[in-house]
Amino acid sequence: MARAEKIRLELQVQLNQAKQLRTELENERSAISVQAGELNSFQEPIQTIEGEFDQATTNHELQPTASIESRDSESGFMSRSDKSLGEKGTGGSIVNVASRAAFRGDSPDHWSYAASKGAIISLTKTLARAYSAEGIYTYAVAPGIVLTDMALAEFERDPTLRDRVVSEIPYGDIAPASELANAICFLASGLATHATGQTIDINGASYVR
Repeated sequence: MARAEKIRLELQVQLNQAKQLRTELENERSAISVQAGELNSFQEPIQTIEGEFDQATTNHELQPTASIESRDSESGFMSRSDKSLGEKGTGGSIVNVASRAAFRGDSPDHWSYAASKGAIISLTKTLARAYSAEGIYTYAVAPGIVLTDMALAEFERDPTLRDRVVSEIPYGDIAPASELANAICFLASGLATHATGQTIDINGASYVR
């Protein structure tokens, strides 16, 4: 499969993270054009996926108040992504951004986050099984703490937080957003299509499966 020329970023919330990741992706692969979108609500996913794209990078979580209809809209986004890739007849890649929490769980205050990221892993596997024969390859990356603007803001609010976070990472530091971008670029490149359905962990060995 040819190297991706266009990547679509989809983010339900935290648009700043999407924009930061877009910058990292474009810095790593200057020929790639990346769009960052925001899902303002589960009821309006179609607004952010208009047009054709070769790769889809998604980062979604369900909130505790999400209704059954909202969950249906969430799955509708992915089915539309598959349709866009498949209709062109050239295939492509979907890279879902999950989380370490999908495998190790999270705190009681973030149960919905952990559960929704676990669902993203299951979705990744299901899409891989369903569409690999059509040349649509689906992967996931599961980061731990990533050094984003949001993380830096949290560290400013609590000066002791960064040391506490780093103390749980055997690597000894927090992953920069560029490492997440590198992994996404690799998976979207078409260089490892037989890895479809798999997840790459990026957490500094803070959780090893």
